[in-house]
Amino acid sequence: MELKPNFFRLAGVALCVVLALNFAIGQSEGTTRVSFAGLGSPVTLKPGKSSEALLRFVVAPGFHINSNAPKSDLLIPTSLKIDPAGVLSTSKISYAEGKDLSLPFDPSTKLNVYSGEFMVRASLLASSNATPGKATLHGQLRYQACSDRSCFPPKTLPVDFDVTVTPR
Repeated sequence: MELKPNFFRLAGVALCVVLALNFAIGQSEGTTRVSFAGLGSPVTLKPGKSSEALLRFVVAPGFHINSNAPKSDLLIPTSLKIDPAGVLSTSKISYAEGKDLSLPFDPSTKLNVYSGEFMVRASLLASSNATPGKATLHGQLRYQACSDRSCFPPKTLPVDFDVTVTPR
C-alpha cells in the first residue's frame, strides 16, 4: 500500500494540533490561581502573649476556590497550616465566610467559595521565654481552584511571613 503525500500532510497537522493542546494544558496547569498577598499589618508579639496575623490571599480572575466550609463533603476545603517555629506557635485559625455561587451548568446548586481577595486570621502565641527579635513563620495554604467549567487538582501554596517579638 502506497501512502500519498496528503496522508503525511494530515498526519503532520494532527501532530501539531496534539502538541499545541498538550502545551496549552501544561501551561494552564502551571498558572498561579491563588497568591499570598502578605499581611494586613505587621505582627508583633510579646513573650507569653498572643497576637493576630491577618493573612491576605488573592484568587486570580476567572477562578474561585472552595471556602473552608464548603457545602458538600465531596469538595476540598481551603485550609491554612502554619508550622511552629521554636517559641512561636499558632493557637487558632479563623477563615473568612465564603460567598455562595451558582454555576451555569447547575444553577440550583450553590457552592460556598472564595474569589477575588479573602482573609485568614491566625492567632499566634510567643512562649514566655521568647527572645526579642524577628522570626519568619512558614506555612501552607491548601486549596482547589475551579473555573466555571472545570476544577483543577488541589495545590499547596507556600506562605511565609515575618513576626517581631518585642521585649516585655
